[in-house]
Amino acid sequence: MRCLPSLLVVLLAAGCVEHGLTPITDPPKGGEGREDTAWPAGLDTGEPDPIAPDTGAVDLDDPADDLGEPLPCSGAVRTVRHEVVFPARSSCVFGRGDNLAAVDAVVSARETQGVETGALPDAALCDIRFEFAESQGGMSFPLRYDDQLMLTLNQRVVFASDERMVHALPEDGDGFARFDWAALRGMGMDFAPVPWALGPGPVLELPSHDVQGDAFVQIEDEPLGALRGVADGAITFELHSFGDNDPTDCGHTGLAFWVELDFDQP
Repeated sequence: MRCLPSLLVVLLAAGCVEHGLTPITDPPKGGEGREDTAWPAGLDTGEPDPIAPDTGAVDLDDPADDLGEPLPCSGAVRTVRHEVVFPARSSCVFGRGDNLAAVDAVVSARETQGVETGALPDAALCDIRFEFAESQGGMSFPLRYDDQLMLTLNQRVVFASDERMVHALPEDGDGFARFDWAALRGMGMDFAPVPWALGPGPVLELPSHDVQGDAFVQIEDEPLGALRGVADGAITFELHSFGDNDPTDCGHTGLAFWVELDFDQP
């Protein structure tokens, strides 16, 4: 489902009414009394944001929730759709946990938001589809981010605003780049990066760093489908945001997309 004509990756803002997302919020001057929507009320631990329980599952085998035909697997199939939603956020916490102190033009801090989808008991995941897949026409939305972004599925990178950061990560046995903060922390920050997405032929367009603009992401179905090999039924999506030295770093507009999981029933 497209909200705007072309342009890239994951974060829908207020212009995307279908997803109900919100833009980056400007913190109060002086940095006091800031509420970051990515943190639970009153919590400021400096640790990555906790995994949020998924509340958007829709059972497509319930006639009341019929959202379309599932792709065939080998036996009786149950298809579940999840709405994956990352709230907008507006700040980094420097010098706490495993984040570095603020340093200009260095990847110093990261904040992580997570959404976990549940598995079906005694059922194997046999297919997976994403809103931003090529077969779905890709996904367009308004986007702003500061300084960098990276979306992962079970720690494997799906897309990122800076390809250098992806290339700095270790690969697993299947050739997927696996998120590792220690491999990124302290590297130079590129403020005019080349974005990266999974597969040989993604279409990925992002606005410039800290500029509100249009985004578009379209990834081929085959490399996305290969991610079911690391999912094992349970999937955790994480949105990592990075900053160098400003209070509003690690900020981004909200992001939302749907994912459909096909399970083979015994």
